[in-house]
Order: sequence, then C-alpha cells, then structure tokens
Amino acid sequence: MVEMNEYRIVEALEDLGEKIESRFGDEWLSTNDVVKYANVSKRTIGEHIRRGTLKVSQATGKNLFKKVWIDSWLENKR
Repeated sequence: MVEMNEYRIVEALEDLGEKIESRFGDEWLSTNDVVKYANVSKRTIGEHIRRGTLKVSQATGKNLFKKVWIDSWLENKR
C-alpha cells in the first residue's frame, strides 16, 4: 500500500512540474536573473548582446530576456 501512495505522489509531482514549466516557460528574466541562472558575468551577457548572439528585449528601457532565449543561447554556446 505504501508503494502505491509513493507512486501517486511522484506522479502528482511530475504533473505539477510539467504544468509549472508550461506556464512559466516564457518567463522574463532580468540581467541579474540571467547571471544567476546561466552562471555567467554581466560582461559576458553584454558582449553577447552586442554581438547579436543573445536575444534581448529593451522595450521597457532595461534588458529583459525570455528564459527560452537563455536556454537556446546556452545550448548554442556548448
């Protein structure tokens, strides 16, 4: 009986994780968020913005990045 309950808990957590990812997959990140998320310096981010290798939105007057853009950039850096 315990094994079945553990299975249901794991299944529920996986479902919750998928829902969170689908809802926040297009989450906007600040430069500081990207520094922490990607483990890179602000200088590195600035260099890649200038080179055009890192997509950025400046519509609000500050650099904002979609998480999916950062994931794609990190994948291309490898």
